Amino acid sequence: MQSGWLQQSRREFLRGAAAAGVAAGFATGGTAAAEAPDGAPAAQETPLGPPWWPSRWGPDDEAGASNMMTPDKVLETARLIRTGKVYELGHMYESAMPLFGTRVFVLRIPGAPTGGPFGNNRLVYHDEYVVSEIGQVGTQFDGLGHIGVQISTKPFDHSETRFYNGFTEAQVAARPGLRDHSGRRARRAREAAGGREQRPPR
Repeated sequence: MQSGWLQQSRREFLRGAAAAGVAAGFATGGTAAAEAPDGAPAAQETPLGPPWWPSRWGPDDEAGASNMMTPDKVLETARLIRTGKVYELGHMYESAMPLFGTRVFVLRIPGAPTGGPFGNNRLVYHDEYVVSEIGQVGTQFDGLGHIGVQISTKPFDHSETRFYNGFTEAQVAARPGLRDHSGRRARRAREAAGGREQRPPR
């Protein structure tokens, strides 16, 4: 049986999550609400109020709060260890784990075994067949492109839909899925350090 928060509608759940995320952004350096010249509040710029971007880590940041996970922070945390006891914070992936709405998790091990034998050591193996979704299945597994806000009131108009740090739908996603900007971030980091990308000789 699912707990109460899992039984609420997806719309209510996402509305609350977006509002909480934006409120956190204000608390960590988000843009303050603007006022009209006569002192009256300005027109609401997004469904949640004023823009929540740029991030405290700059307008190009794509890492969010993971910027706080530094080697120095790891060393600082390690100094707090007293007993060495480990606490498991994740959920075991199984069909009975917490699931959002009607989502499922099904794992099958087809065959006995499904491959081999190979090589002199006669290696064999079993495959895994999984039917599920990543989000809201057991331990949450998300990226900053998961939750956004559609600013336009026109149906299916995502020209002004905004995600973390104000990134637009076109910047965040393409037809195959979310965009990978890791290469771009690496180039920016090298440029900021005064280096240039070196290409190997042909």
